[in-house]
Amino acid sequence: MLITHGAKQALFGAFSALLSRGDEVLVPAPYWVTFPSSVRLAGGTPAIVEPAPGTLKVTVDELEAARTPTTRVLLLCSPNNPTGLVHDETELAAILDWAVHRDLWLVADETYADLAIRPVPAPARVDPRIADRLVTIGGVSKSFAMTGWRVGWVAGPRRIVTAATAVQSHTTSNVAEVTQAAALAALTGEDVTAGFREVLARRRGLCKAVLGPLGLFDPEPEGAFYVFPDVSAYGTDVDVVSALIEQGVITVPGSSFGAPGRIRISYATGEDDLTAGLQIIARTLPRLRAGSSTGDQR
Repeated sequence: MLITHGAKQALFGAFSALLSRGDEVLVPAPYWVTFPSSVRLAGGTPAIVEPAPGTLKVTVDELEAARTPTTRVLLLCSPNNPTGLVHDETELAAILDWAVHRDLWLVADETYADLAIRPVPAPARVDPRIADRLVTIGGVSKSFAMTGWRVGWVAGPRRIVTAATAVQSHTTSNVAEVTQAAALAALTGEDVTAGFREVLARRRGLCKAVLGPLGLFDPEPEGAFYVFPDVSAYGTDVDVVSALIEQGVITVPGSSFGAPGRIRISYATGEDDLTAGLQIIARTLPRLRAGSSTGDQR
């Protein structure tokens, strides 16, 4: 295990250790915005894998269709950012069996694993055959609300972690001792993650109460703290985000995550602010649809 400056450096170190120039990494969409860049910075080529229309999770069929002779790594993020979806044990088992038979490495980003509705299946427990080709990415940013502390880790086979350590030693050296001490206290102290999950469950309920009647709570998140609705009926995702910004609500366009037509709504904020923001969304989006209809008539 290597302690890194957050999960971003863990990803860069892992890909630097795993990839030769031109090696492909399968990156399922929707994806966290840093994933493709981390691959490119390490000299690899991100191959974006689109899920079947109307879905937000890739299956073995989509992965196999995207695989080429230069494919070396599969990247999975579960719970997913931006969708909040989780690969259940059956789905994960099928993907792992495929990866094992294709002799691929798996990079598993588990940043949000502690913030799921139910336990998230661990790849090496679902299929122990993947253990020798598994690199796990994690951190304290989300589970312990320590984003600004910048403490993450990469764990995996010794030769991979040793190579990632060499990269870090010649770029940023070690993570500051005081932040490592704080992270250790968080990991070994009183478990706060159960309380976080209770808070997020209430906030998820607020989102469902307001967005559900508008058809904007689909898919229902299973982890993390995001809702990722399809807003294409109201205009492009960029236009919708711009309109909401004008009303004082910040969301992120789905095109940033490789999923145009959707927006990411975060409920990692105080309940009063969240309620106010949701009400603005509920008022603003129907107006966008009405404006579009008026424009069509003209």
